[in-house]
Amino acid sequence: MLKRAILILICALFVALPSGAAYAGGSGGLGCSDSGAAGCRVTAGTPGDQAHGGRTGQGSSGGSGSGSSAGGATNGVRCVPAAGGPPVCLANMAGQGGPGGGTPVPLPVVAAQLGAQAAANLRLPKLGIVTSPPVAARQLVSVPTWMWVTTASWSSQSATAAVPGFSVTAVATPQVARWGMGDGVAVTCRGPGTPWRAGTDPRRSSPTCGHTYLHASNAAAGGAFIASATVSWRVTWRSSDGTLSGVGPPLTTNASVRLVVSEAPVLNG
Repeated sequence: MLKRAILILICALFVALPSGAAYAGGSGGLGCSDSGAAGCRVTAGTPGDQAHGGRTGQGSSGGSGSGSSAGGATNGVRCVPAAGGPPVCLANMAGQGGPGGGTPVPLPVVAAQLGAQAAANLRLPKLGIVTSPPVAARQLVSVPTWMWVTTASWSSQSATAAVPGFSVTAVATPQVARWGMGDGVAVTCRGPGTPWRAGTDPRRSSPTCGHTYLHASNAAAGGAFIASATVSWRVTWRSSDGTLSGVGPPLTTNASVRLVVSEAPVLNG
């Protein structure tokens, strides 16, 4: 009977996540949501666009991206400390256990589901593109263009999901920026790029992320090349007691700008 009760409980825990949510391990969650669920709360990280799991896109605003939600824990999962070992998690279900008891739930099951929910609630910042020469100015043929993303676009984000006595935090870390320059050339940058500083030789290429156009953009649609950047994020999660961890599906953020490229003027000595 105990095994059957545990099986029923695990099945009950695996409820569907919202469509399109970022997800870490398995399918479903403990029922944490922005509206709250019994014995479960979620706190999200820095405000920004909603994370995109395994797909490219800027998406819609994620709102405030912070705060918590919690419902009554009477029938929820709770975890209690255990001497010399990891916490013990219990669930009070209708007709099972008393106020001080409950049905045991394996800690890895709780951790994996909280990890999935925390990953689903990650909010990534909007991607800001900067170039030198500036986007609003003209890029010049045969003169290096420096590209980078803003500091706010390249900072780790976190979100936490919890039941009483136990929590899991998911962290998204930017890994690589892939640029499409609009002229058929793709550039991969292993970081946010290096901002150009006043006084730098304009003939010098960026040490980390740049491109030199070989043709003007006058023949392109609208007379400009569409340069796009896509940042890939690695998602990991770890339990509050440090004993369990996992990896979620990668996320991406992207943005694009119009770059007008002109022939460099010829100077006569």
